[in-house]
Amino acid sequence: MANGSGLPTQPPRTPVRHTQVSNRANDLLALLVLVIALLGIGVCGLLWGSWTRLALAPTATPTPTEALPPTPTPDRAGTQVAQAVMTQIATRQVAANPSPPRQTTPTSDNVVLLPVAPNSSSTPIAASTVVIATSAPTPETILLPVVRLDPTSTPTETPTITPTEPLPTATPTNIATPEFTPTQVVTATATQAVDVPTPTFTPPPTPTPTPTIFIVGELKGRVDADGATMKEGPSSIYKDVTTLGASMDVLLRARDATGEWVYVCCSTDNQSGWVRQHSVPLNGNTLPDNAPEGADPNNVRWLPFRAPPVGLGLPPQSPTILPNTYPLTRYNENNTAFVPAIPQSSLNSIWNIYERAAQPFLSPAIVSDRGVIAYSGDGHLYSFTPENGDQRWRNNEFRAQITKAPAIRDTMIYLADDGGNAYGVEDLNNNAAVRWVRQVTANAQPAIAVTGLNMLADFIFYGARNSANEFYLISLNRSDGSDHFAPVKIDGGQIRAPAIGNQLVFVGGEFVQAIDVSNGQTIWRNSDIKNIVVAPVYRSPGPIALAELYLVDQANVLHVLDANTGIPAGVSLSTNEAVTGIAVNDDMIFLSGPNYVKAISRKDRNQIWRVNVSGEPVGGIIVSANVVLAATNSGVIQLLRAADGASLDTEAMGVNVITASAVAGSYIVVPTTGNTLRVYTGAP
Repeated sequence: MANGSGLPTQPPRTPVRHTQVSNRANDLLALLVLVIALLGIGVCGLLWGSWTRLALAPTATPTPTEALPPTPTPDRAGTQVAQAVMTQIATRQVAANPSPPRQTTPTSDNVVLLPVAPNSSSTPIAASTVVIATSAPTPETILLPVVRLDPTSTPTETPTITPTEPLPTATPTNIATPEFTPTQVVTATATQAVDVPTPTFTPPPTPTPTPTIFIVGELKGRVDADGATMKEGPSSIYKDVTTLGASMDVLLRARDATGEWVYVCCSTDNQSGWVRQHSVPLNGNTLPDNAPEGADPNNVRWLPFRAPPVGLGLPPQSPTILPNTYPLTRYNENNTAFVPAIPQSSLNSIWNIYERAAQPFLSPAIVSDRGVIAYSGDGHLYSFTPENGDQRWRNNEFRAQITKAPAIRDTMIYLADDGGNAYGVEDLNNNAAVRWVRQVTANAQPAIAVTGLNMLADFIFYGARNSANEFYLISLNRSDGSDHFAPVKIDGGQIRAPAIGNQLVFVGGEFVQAIDVSNGQTIWRNSDIKNIVVAPVYRSPGPIALAELYLVDQANVLHVLDANTGIPAGVSLSTNEAVTGIAVNDDMIFLSGPNYVKAISRKDRNQIWRVNVSGEPVGGIIVSANVVLAATNSGVIQLLRAADGASLDTEAMGVNVITASAVAGSYIVVPTTGNTLRVYTGAP
């Protein structure tokens, strides 16, 4: 069939119609598949949740589940802070040598395995405390950032390991140096080291210990025939503990600094305490293998030092001598005349107009931190400024002449006159005032000073003679001049200036004896050494005995005693010439007399050198570690090198020296004839 155009005519098309049944069937089928899929997912989820226990309530100590670490990508943003830098280091370590996860057993030590690598999207979180086990007894706590594997997952409790378990090995290679360089290596275990950046710490310097020959745990001793009183501490001021019977065997376990007191075990009632070494002489001891050749096994110096008990107070002791002072006639209570320094050359008089009094200066000079002090025959005590000799003040409130050396402590000056009176005078800068005066008696008679004053703590000591020609050791309280203890009678027809060491005061006269500084009790007496001619000198430690006492007798023999017991320490030495002065430094004993000075080794008592000087050193010599000063009665100051006696400098003053000199800092003070004091300085 054709239409008008001649083209065949097509029959009309019937449109295709999709029935509703077909559409619904497809929808139902899709829905069924979806339901089945959801059910499958749900079942799988339940099974997975049950397996991982996520569907259950959390327990007190969950076991962490570790997964294989994904391939890490370093955190490029982590270079801004030190925590991010450490994250990059840990990341590179794992990337270079990844290790499989391992199961850890939770403990209470809170040790975190390092390193832990983040994924590429992780962000550094706040630092938390991590404890890394070390070989020390107490783990060291170090602040480090903790980095999680998955920043989106729920954090779990930090797993812990036993401190001795080794950490995973990580040996990074070809890692570029980060911007922050670790400054310290922290050891995680005895065999594993982990680089951990920490703040730089500079430890304090380690003090150099004093060399010790050897120390023994105890020494055997035996109580002497008089028995012994055991004390709470190393001084008679402490309370009694018990009494040790005569000839009782005891063990000495420790000592005080000078060995005067020893810590003893044990009494019959099994108590321990402090006893004077003199009361428990050592006997029957043998030397250990590491002892030096020739050492004495019965020497208390081998015992360990033990401090006084805490809370019981300290025994009497003197304060440290202030710089630029010379407080006692032999400088310190030990009578050593050993000063910190003496000018060595180029002596120069700095008082252009020598200070004058109406009469000669009678007392030795002493020096406080305020002025040079000396007493004149015109009845005045003078004080001059050491720099230029200007008179600060003078005082004449005294009942009799003062010819013996004063003593200084703080702002107080102490004196004893030739009429038996003692004084306490206060230096008030522009003047001085007598604070107390006291008539001192011995056996109901005035006790006239025959030696200079010495001091320990708050006590004054000096030798005196009464009208019956009896000699006594006088001890006063410096606060008011009252008796510290009653005068102690000294045998013989003389007494020398007392020396003090630890808790003993040593007096030389016809014999030498040691007296307790607190109660006046005689502790020991050596009757074999007779007629002491010069003030004794104490020094501790000694090369032979822990504390030594130096004496010269009328036969001009130098004796050295163990100051704690009175027993000879080493050989004596005959000097073959008159001795009028002793001084001691660390290495040598210096003796002086008419026209000479000599040096003796403290260790072997051999003479090291002897030199002639012009005249006799007045009041003895003064020494330092390197220099010996001799100011002689002929008016010459000589400086000698301590090591060999070589002359360092000589100053001829043109006037005679009449009493003992003083050395205070850079000043040398010399009382001379012509009613003057001379003061010199020199090159150090």
